[in-house]
Amino acid sequence: MPPPRVSDGFKVCWEVELKHIDGSVLMFNDWKGGASTRFDGSTDASSDGLKLLNFLIGLKCLHTYDGIRAGIMA
Repeated sequence: MPPPRVSDGFKVCWEVELKHIDGSVLMFNDWKGGASTRFDGSTDASSDGLKLLNFLIGLKCLHTYDGIRAGIMA
């Protein structure tokens, strides 16, 4: 996992861009507990990215902003 980009640490606690082995790119971040994604690439990489996002959201982790569950807007 690459290190996250520097953010303000309050409303945006992390942002990361991942590159699939085939060169496809998945970028996602979290703003006040709401997940945001952007994808550009192949169908296979899209499937892999969706599996990753479902795994991360399925953990029901608490967000640093107001202690809400990650993936839910504050």
